[in-house]
Amino acid sequence: MSENRLTTEEAWRKHWTNRKNLQFISDKYTCHDFIKRAVEKVKPNGDCIELGGFPGKFSIFLKKYCNLNPTLLDFYFDEKIFRELIELNGVHREDIRCVKDDIFLNIPTKRYDLVCSFGLIEHFLDIKEILNAHLKYMKPDAMLLIALPNFRGVNGLLQKFFDPAVLAIHNLEIMNPVLLKNALTDLGFIEIEVIYYPSTQVWLENLDQRGIFLNILLRVVNRLMTLSGKIIGNQNKVISNTIILMARYCKPHE
Repeated sequence: MSENRLTTEEAWRKHWTNRKNLQFISDKYTCHDFIKRAVEKVKPNGDCIELGGFPGKFSIFLKKYCNLNPTLLDFYFDEKIFRELIELNGVHREDIRCVKDDIFLNIPTKRYDLVCSFGLIEHFLDIKEILNAHLKYMKPDAMLLIALPNFRGVNGLLQKFFDPAVLAIHNLEIMNPVLLKNALTDLGFIEIEVIYYPSTQVWLENLDQRGIFLNILLRVVNRLMTLSGKIIGNQNKVISNTIILMARYCKPHE
């Protein structure tokens, strides 16, 4: 599977050790509305798994605000960073089960009512292979929720000029709602919804460590993006910064 992967465990180690990870997760956290919509479609107090989810911010959200029992699986994991984050958010260590393993090599010991990932699938070249890696954790009739960045608009243009190394580890071809919907259909998913998320703010990694010029530029760009969104709408390829997909799996596992 290494030929399918655009990142390495060592790259993620450098990524997470070079940034501020402590953050209070509120009930309005990123994509909170779609997360809650997906949760409404699963049984109360159900089991969920977040794939490629270190340091666990979405797992914290799913525990605190959705009353689910989360498992966090990633091939990179730092216990110190994770404990600091959950303690800040008032979550107990035993509330989130953690598995350090490769998503492709891991053999599920159970299946889940909700399988989700946020910022994972775009780091792989083969769309069906990474979607199948999600599918193997799903119960029949389970829900799938995936979020990935949209770098085929203004946000990607910004990355190209100021973060080309970051852009290089993302598969831009996968950032296509039609492609994603067709892939889900081929794998047997139903109730498929793939949309541009209504958010217009662009970002760069580790902005607090950059010069004042870039910080000012980003503020200006974000104001212009907000204004543009009000004029032409904020759910389109050019302006939206994220793609969301939600679907139900309806076939029993072979």
